[in-house]
Amino acid sequence: GGTPAITFTDTNNDPDYYIQNNNGALRIYDATNSAERFVVNTDGHVDITGNLDVGAGIDLTGNLIATGSVIAGGMQSTANLSLDSDVPTINFNDNNSENDFSLANNNGTFTLRDKDASADRLTVTSAGQFTFSGTSTFNEDVNFTGANYNITFDKSQSNLEFDDNAEATFGTGGDLRIFHTGAYSTIKTNNTDLLLGASEVGIRPASLTEHCGRFISNGAVMLYYDNSKKFETTSGGIGVTGNIVQSS
Repeated sequence: GGTPAITFTDTNNDPDYYIQNNNGALRIYDATNSAERFVVNTDGHVDITGNLDVGAGIDLTGNLIATGSVIAGGMQSTANLSLDSDVPTINFNDNNSENDFSLANNNGTFTLRDKDASADRLTVTSAGQFTFSGTSTFNEDVNFTGANYNITFDKSQSNLEFDDNAEATFGTGGDLRIFHTGAYSTIKTNNTDLLLGASEVGIRPASLTEHCGRFISNGAVMLYYDNSKKFETTSGGIGVTGNIVQSS
């Protein structure tokens, strides 16, 4: 007839099926549950309603569309694999007793899940937010794009590089700010003290080869002019090298 079919009727009250050519599409239909289970369409793509569990591999030369998860020993495709269900999932089960993983779209959040540990290792939300669980290793440059200024970890230089006006901030309220404007550099703290602690704190010019000031723990404070010491505190008072000029 116009819609040739073969009916498979189960006498043990299990679901009945039929295979049908419906307008050029080959269908496997669950007549008991009124559900289409498998369709080979006229353009060659395959629709599967429910989970696909394959003990060996799948070699696709057309599209495979499933409304459940796909479980296979291996898959090779030259086209597209589409899953349509409430939580479409692809499972990667290891036969060597190692951890099994799954990829899923869970209510609009893409997840890479460690099934043995019952832990999401990677999630991507519809807003583009990535969440990694565990230590993440990046083998190349890493770029952090800000609203106005960017930060880059440069692998070749082993540097964390801040663009002009990009700030490193510390504290819950961003109390400590470190930034460079392109013209000058700034260390700024709001409403708190700025403390420097070391056995010796030194202030030097850009060359770092000369002294401007030296502050010794439990010792002297020394001030320099052009790397020549002019002022020093001592246990008995102060020492001055050169003239003292006082103006009214």
